[in-house]
Amino acid sequence: MTKRASASDSVQHLNSAQPADNAKQRNNAQPLASYANKIPVRIHAEIEKRGFKDLRPCQFKAIDAGLFKDRNLLVCTPTASGKTLVAELAALNAIYHDHGKAVYVVPLRALASEKHKQFKKDYPHLKVALSSGDLD
Repeated sequence: MTKRASASDSVQHLNSAQPADNAKQRNNAQPLASYANKIPVRIHAEIEKRGFKDLRPCQFKAIDAGLFKDRNLLVCTPTASGKTLVAELAALNAIYHDHGKAVYVVPLRALASEKHKQFKKDYPHLKVALSSGDLD
């Protein structure tokens, strides 16, 4: 059963106000293997199969802050810093551990189409759907 957030739940806020510096983030990366005991086995196998060797700062900080312990997290970090993988880890946890569903929300239809295509490729064993529409 998926835990629903309530007004009384606390939210861990992970913030990185600095612009993304990919070289610096690679230098601050942590080996994926060092987080094997903190990531559920099935999820670890999924991301390892996709070729991930390291976790970027926002990714390992999210895990340390309780990503797999049903903690509510708000990840604020620049473009290209690893937010999508954090969302994917949370979604996989909801699907595998909680036997639930996940929703990935983006602000643009083109981005939604791109992510839909990518998620279908990366997770062929999961049902991936796309929904978009105007409310006007």
